Amino acid sequence: QAIFDIYKVEEAMQDVPLALDLYKCKTCHGNQIRLKVYKKGAPVGLSTILPTLENMGLRVESEMPFEIKPEEAIGSVWIHDFLMTKSHGLEISDIDAVKDNFEEAFTRIWTDAVENDSLNALILNANMNWRQVMVLRTYVRYMRQMVSSFGNRYIAQALNSNSNIAQLIVDLFEVRHDPSAQEKVESRTKTLNNKIEKALEDVASLDEDRIIRSLTNLVMATLRTNFYQKDESGAPKTYLSVKLNSSKIKDLPKPVP
Repeated sequence: QAIFDIYKVEEAMQDVPLALDLYKCKTCHGNQIRLKVYKKGAPVGLSTILPTLENMGLRVESEMPFEIKPEEAIGSVWIHDFLMTKSHGLEISDIDAVKDNFEEAFTRIWTDAVENDSLNALILNANMNWRQVMVLRTYVRYMRQMVSSFGNRYIAQALNSNSNIAQLIVDLFEVRHDPSAQEKVESRTKTLNNKIEKALEDVASLDEDRIIRSLTNLVMATLRTNFYQKDESGAPKTYLSVKLNSSKIKDLPKPVP
């Protein structure tokens, strides 16, 4: 572990905002996991980092800070070792399966490239990446423009409580719009809609049922998107656009937002 820490300290000394390591220690039990944050210069303020971790579905139980002063380096590198409990959802049995998605999303949230809200808990609950969460966030915000009676946080709670269905909704979006996978789109769409319908039988409340049906309806009403387009550098575009067929959207107010 000490050698690994050295590599991470060296990474933090480069031109990066943070270096991260999400891991499960030998003494961690149940839903407990740990996160090491390596930061050059000043230590990380707890009031700054706690809201991000909480929105990602984690409750911080303890934190151990260490100051490292590398030779021939200007300034310090701080290591913050957080012991956390996953607030809801299934236990993380395979930390390696979610590690990359979590660390990339956390870095983007930290640098204000991704919004910091409770939909980000789906990164651990459904093993989504930050762009898949962005898809759901787009439709959640559109529901609010449609004067939905449900607030953003309540909708996020419904999706996190039914993370398996949230993943199916993202799968539906990808099946219908991924230009590299356009074979048998209609049959695959039908299969996913059937899976969503079947999963809705186990949804706990009528409100959650309505929320999931509304989001599924918006995905089905989407004609096209820029989600798979690249910018001039070959990276995914930093904004998401969708074009909707308003005639297929249920309960759409007038004028159409």
